[in-house]
Amino acid sequence: PGKVAVLFLDLDNFKFINDTLGHRAGDKLLQVIAQRLATVLRPSDTIARLGGDEFVLLLEDLHEEDAARRVAIRILEQMGMPVELAGQPVYVTASIGIALTDDPWLHPDELIRRADLAMYEAKRLGRDRYALFDGYMEALAWRRLEIECGLRKAIEQRELRVHFQPVVELRTGALREVEALVRWPHPERGMLQPDEFLPVAEESGLILLIDRLVLEEACRQLRDWQLQYPANRNLVVSVNLSTKQLREPGMLESVTSVLDRTGLQPEHLRIEISERAVTWDLATALDQLHALRALGIRLALDDFGSGHAAIAALRRLPIDTLKIDRTLVGALGKSERDTTLVQAVISLAKILGLTVTAEGIESPEQARQLRTFGCDFGQGTYFGGPMPAEEFAQYLSTDFSDLLQIR
Repeated sequence: PGKVAVLFLDLDNFKFINDTLGHRAGDKLLQVIAQRLATVLRPSDTIARLGGDEFVLLLEDLHEEDAARRVAIRILEQMGMPVELAGQPVYVTASIGIALTDDPWLHPDELIRRADLAMYEAKRLGRDRYALFDGYMEALAWRRLEIECGLRKAIEQRELRVHFQPVVELRTGALREVEALVRWPHPERGMLQPDEFLPVAEESGLILLIDRLVLEEACRQLRDWQLQYPANRNLVVSVNLSTKQLREPGMLESVTSVLDRTGLQPEHLRIEISERAVTWDLATALDQLHALRALGIRLALDDFGSGHAAIAALRRLPIDTLKIDRTLVGALGKSERDTTLVQAVISLAKILGLTVTAEGIESPEQARQLRTFGCDFGQGTYFGGPMPAEEFAQYLSTDFSDLLQIR
C-alpha cells in the first residue's frame, strides 16, 4: 500500500474579511475555496471542512512524498486568484500543513494533529506556504504554549517592562526622540527581547494587550519627563503599533483615551507601523492612519528595506518619517552597491518630503556616512541601547555631538 497524507489548510486572515465585508461575504469565500480545492483533488481523495476557515484533505495511496507537495503547490496557486466579494476582488492566502504516514496503526487523530502542527509552522514562516511535519515541530509547539501561558501571566501581573532608546539628530547631536520598546524579564530565562515573544503574542491575540500597555506607559513616562525637565518639553516618544492593533475598529478611541489619561499632547507621540502592516491591507491602513494624523499624531513607517513595502504604497501613506531598517544600515560601507542603496532610500524619502531615521547605528563611521547622505536622525547602540526609564533619565541632558565629531 502507498502512503496516506493529510493536508490541514487554514485561510490567512479570514476573520478580518468576515469583520470588514460581513459574514455573507465570508460564507461565499468559503464556498469558492471549497470548489477550488475540489478541482485539484483526485476522485479518490476526500475534502472536509473542520469548521471556521479550516479544511482537511485526505490523500490516499500516494507512492511518493512529492505527490502531497504537488497538491499543496496547486492549492496555493488556486488561492492566488482573486475572489469577487461585495463587488470587489479580494485576494486570500492559505497556510497548509502536510503530514504523511505509511503506518496502518497510526490513529487518524494523530495524523490530523501533526498536519495541524505543520500548518502552524507554515504560518510562523510567513504564511501563504506549506510545511511538512517534522518531529522538531512538537518541541516548537510546546515552547509556544509555554511562552503564551507565561506571557499571559506576565501581562496580568504587569511584569512586562518598557525600555527607552535615544533617537539623535545627526546634524546637531541633540536628543530629539525616544523610542519605547517592550521587554520581558522572564523569571527563568532572564530578559527576553521582543522577537522572542511577540510572534507568539501576535498568534494568540495577546499583542493587543501589550500594545496598550506600552502605549500607556510610554505616554505617561514622556509626560513625566516633560514636566520634570522643561528643557525636554518638545521631546517625542515613538511607539510601535502591531498589525493586529491597526486593524482594530476601536484603535483610534484607544489611542485618544491614553492621551487624555496621561495628558500628553498628540504632536509628542509618534506611532510606528511596519511595512507588513500596511502592505497586507492598504485600504484599511490608510483609513486608520489618516484618522491618527488628523489628531496631530506623527506617523512613521518602520523597518523600511526589510522587504515588504512597495513604493506605490509609500506615496499614499500619510506618514512624516521613514525609518531605515538596521539591515540596510549594517550594510553601509561593505560594498559600493549597498552604500548606494542606502543613499538612494534617503534621497527617495527627501523627494517625498519625509524625514529619515536610521536604525541600528553601531559605529561612528555609519553615523558620519548617514549624516553626509542627509539622514536626519539615528538610533542604535552607538548612541545607547534600550534602557529602563530611570537609567534613561541621565540621557535627557546628553549632548551627543562629541560622538558625531561635530565641530
